[in-house]
Amino acid sequence: GETVAGDGGPIRLDGVTHPKGVGVHAYSEITLDLAGVYDRFRARIGLDDVRDGLCGEVQFEVAVDGVVRASHGPFAATTPAELLDVDVAGADLLALRVHS
Repeated sequence: GETVAGDGGPIRLDGVTHPKGVGVHAYSEITLDLAGVYDRFRARIGLDDVRDGLCGEVQFEVAVDGVVRASHGPFAATTPAELLDVDVAGADLLALRVHS
């Protein structure tokens, strides 16, 4: 997918600017190699305030070693951001997906 809010730059959710964030279009998938050394994946998910309702509704999904462990949404411009907290102990691969 195409990055739209920077590669790790600031992102604004519910009026709060987070110094590090990744923004993508739907459909996008980001895959991370965990190498079995992490215990948890935590992130705040939502639509960047700068989108101002221009992107419609999206779903967020997290797969760990090919198995969906979390699914959130649909998110629209007025949907509050949510905290994502997923157990990844011993996992090799984490996939973050955004789709409409």
